[in-house]
Amino acid sequence: MTRSRLLLLCLPALCFGTVAYAQTEAPAPLRVASPDGQIVLLLSHSTVGPATDPSSRGMHYAVDFRGKWLMDESVLGLKIQGQPALGPGMKQVHAVSGHVDESYSIPVGKTSSVRDHYNSARVDFEDPSGRKLAMEVRAFDDGVAFRYIVPQQSSFANVRIEQELTEFRYPKDATLYRMRTAKHTVDLVRRGSLKVSGIVSCGPCGG
Repeated sequence: MTRSRLLLLCLPALCFGTVAYAQTEAPAPLRVASPDGQIVLLLSHSTVGPATDPSSRGMHYAVDFRGKWLMDESVLGLKIQGQPALGPGMKQVHAVSGHVDESYSIPVGKTSSVRDHYNSARVDFEDPSGRKLAMEVRAFDDGVAFRYIVPQQSSFANVRIEQELTEFRYPKDATLYRMRTAKHTVDLVRRGSLKVSGIVSCGPCGG
């Protein structure tokens, strides 16, 4: 990735672990900013950006880049086999922020060392029936990424994902160019004077 490109990765992942819940009231949209502050990912169960459907409630996100909406308010969620969708009607109940700044070596490539520098958050959501879904989000100086986490819970012992409900709602004045490969969909987006941005979605991939 280069600094002129904003890379949005949607990485559905199936993970299990213990989730702690502390908040009972609706919080303000959670903001995760890149270390340089130019990219901000907003995450909430209510309106977080230019709302496309103000009556809709559930998990949403939006991306702000240099003070302009690069991604309008978009729905998040997963359709689980034999279950109502996870996402609609869910509320944020807990969030933990984090920061990483480290480097690692790679055996091949143009450089021998890569800097891994980002701000992050783990955000837990729950619906009225007690079903749980979490999001892990990261904001880098040259992009943002998020993935789903399905915690262990009594509502269902086995999880089979039928469909990912993630939306990518671009501003009306954006120009979109799409490229497809066997495993990925890459959207190149230009909005006004903003530079071209790569939006990559990996359907069944995890990590």
